Amino acid sequence: MPSKLHAYLLAFGVALAYGFWYILFSIIASYQVGIFAPIFPLIVIETISTLLNFTIARHELLINDKIAILYLLISGLLYAGGNYMLYLVMNSNGVSFASSFASAEIVVFTLALLLTERNNQKLKNILLGSILITLGLIYESLSLSTISVDLAIKLIEYGLPTAIFYGSGTFVYFLSTNKVKNKFTINFYIQASEVAIFLILISLVKVNISMQISSYYLLWLIAGGFTLFIAFYLNTTMMKVLQSFNNKTVVATGYIISDLMLLPILIYTLITNPSLWLSYTPGIILIIFGMSFLEWK
Repeated sequence: MPSKLHAYLLAFGVALAYGFWYILFSIIASYQVGIFAPIFPLIVIETISTLLNFTIARHELLINDKIAILYLLISGLLYAGGNYMLYLVMNSNGVSFASSFASAEIVVFTLALLLTERNNQKLKNILLGSILITLGLIYESLSLSTISVDLAIKLIEYGLPTAIFYGSGTFVYFLSTNKVKNKFTINFYIQASEVAIFLILISLVKVNISMQISSYYLLWLIAGGFTLFIAFYLNTTMMKVLQSFNNKTVVATGYIISDLMLLPILIYTLITNPSLWLSYTPGIILIIFGMSFLEWK
């Protein structure tokens, strides 16, 4: 069985991968292409990743466990809602604020774990830590953004549902990882169901067709699809490793580490705005204090 260090390093790799994907997603969201917006880029990115998973797992797509299939489809549905809400938040104020609210999913996920072991004091401590970490991330995003009160309210309206969609979707996804052996099969079912949801949404709304797509935009979409594929693969690998510990405090800690995708995003933001580097210090203190409640020993 792998060590906790190995599991947590893998979780940090997941955070980096998703951080870079969020940056690409933010760049894509900044384009005004007029095609099925804002669903079109989500469909393209998810389709690319889905096809990659299908190509690799095409001989192992049959799942006999109906409960596992149900978990995967529900997870895909919830992730579709989270990705859509995330896109709307990014359009409002960019990647750092959007990702900080998405990071609130660690509270939802840890709470879901705690509901399965209500007397687990360590999980209660980790829940407190996840709340402090989320507050630190939100503080940092606020310190790196200039927003009005009205916009902050709007972002909360989008951000909280994003966290609920992602957190609950991840919990269901976590339940499925020990029921299906092939990681690419897991990812295929989840992402294929996301694409299906987006296509259904398109069929229900008036389509605005425009062909004003630049070659750069297409390249960003392709890069986004490949980056999501890699991030999702690492995430599923991490989930399987965490499952092997049969210890929900380790699971919660690993998942919280994997959700610190704001780290590369902050680096990206500070590179483009170097004068802001002092403003995020209080947030870092909150995050470090929150991480002291996690399972390290």
